[in-house]
Amino acid sequence: MKIASVVFLLFTVSICSIAEGETEKKPKPEILKIAAKPEAGFNWEYLLYIPKKLKDGPIHLYVEPNNTGRQSDDHEVHFKRAWRLVEKGYAHRIAKELGMPLLIPVVDRPQSEYLLYTHALDRDCLLKKDGRYKRLDLQLIAMVEDAKELLLERGQEMEEKIIMHGFSASGNYVDRFVALHPDLVSAAAYGGINSRPFLPLESSPKEESLIYPVGFGDYEELTGEVFDMKAFRKVPRFVYMGELDTNDTFPYAEPYGEDEKRLIQEMMGPEMWDQWAYAEGLFEEKQVNAQFVVYEGIAHGIPDHGFEDIIRFFRQNMDGEWKPIQPTQTVAQMKNMNLVPNLEKGMVHRALYVGHPDIPEWVTLKRGEFLLLIEEWIPERDYNQMSHLISKLDSDELTVIIETGEGDRVECSYTQLKVSSGNGDFQGFTFRIPDEFISQSESSSKITVHPNPEMDVSVLEITDNLLLEKL
Repeated sequence: MKIASVVFLLFTVSICSIAEGETEKKPKPEILKIAAKPEAGFNWEYLLYIPKKLKDGPIHLYVEPNNTGRQSDDHEVHFKRAWRLVEKGYAHRIAKELGMPLLIPVVDRPQSEYLLYTHALDRDCLLKKDGRYKRLDLQLIAMVEDAKELLLERGQEMEEKIIMHGFSASGNYVDRFVALHPDLVSAAAYGGINSRPFLPLESSPKEESLIYPVGFGDYEELTGEVFDMKAFRKVPRFVYMGELDTNDTFPYAEPYGEDEKRLIQEMMGPEMWDQWAYAEGLFEEKQVNAQFVVYEGIAHGIPDHGFEDIIRFFRQNMDGEWKPIQPTQTVAQMKNMNLVPNLEKGMVHRALYVGHPDIPEWVTLKRGEFLLLIEEWIPERDYNQMSHLISKLDSDELTVIIETGEGDRVECSYTQLKVSSGNGDFQGFTFRIPDEFISQSESSSKITVHPNPEMDVSVLEITDNLLLEKL
């Protein structure tokens, strides 16, 4: 049938007739924005990237779930993050290298329903029975069918099954989507999943049901179908983590409910490195086509050689036949991070007001906000060392004093926002000037930053008479 959804052409070559004697222009890449189409089964828009050079013959659609990294009820926040991923992010790179169209759904992760972890396809997502968030896995399937039909109408032959990749929360999404719909996926690669993949088990040794997303104990109750273990085993998977990854979502309320947390720890152990070893052993025991890879010296991220491995994995496995690859620069197991020193003290050496040219574009500040930067960094740890450091201060210590050149002083509060490049080049904490003092601060010729008298300088020390650098 014809595609009825609204299509916005956001990035493509302009269409024009070719005059006699002119050489036909080479195709250019396109990014299409496809509007939501509730009557076809999806309540959210999606982005479709079509590389200028597609692989010959029938090709797979590559799907990468969106992952904003935070909650917001502002759809534009999620759209901008998805757009960056499709325009120039790692998903763009994978699609271009493989010569395959890329689909990224643009689904909100709502602040107003904070337990609904849409970007990880958590348990609450499957329990959602109505509204825009109802069964997001089925909505993604509807988007896939819509995109494939659009591509077919453009003359592109398409394979029935898709390939999938995701990292961090979207890695969890891919892992769980494959468990829910293994018959639809030719191959999947995903990483940074906190060492907790969906387990091919129905119950624990105590005969307690392993509910979704721990296992498939209530799969039939949630989906109305019987779990297909044969199809689950067959899907080729490339599952990866960084040796130094400490980005553990386990303590938070959104990723797991209390029953899920208890089952995970009883089955897999208390720490991420214990859980990784358990999962790898279980998948081997159950003869699941999965390759577990740990990248040496990497925290919560994807190294360049990791991208090369992912692309090689897809090229060898996209036909659905299991062919493990030889990965690069790996180690046998995740490191026990309890043995690695953490960040215990920071010296604030610069203060930058919003708009300062030295603030990277990936840092978003509002008017009245400024950064206190530290140089200290533990190379073997990721950005969670910033949380560890700031947690050593009590709430009444988390303020600083700014003083204008005219001698006026005001207390500024910590916004709870930590920033880090992840490699030690740029890291710090964000503070905010009270609204009624912003204009006066901006018009002052000089502002200095001073510690709160209650601040523990053995944890966070501020250089004497530190200048707040403005434009």
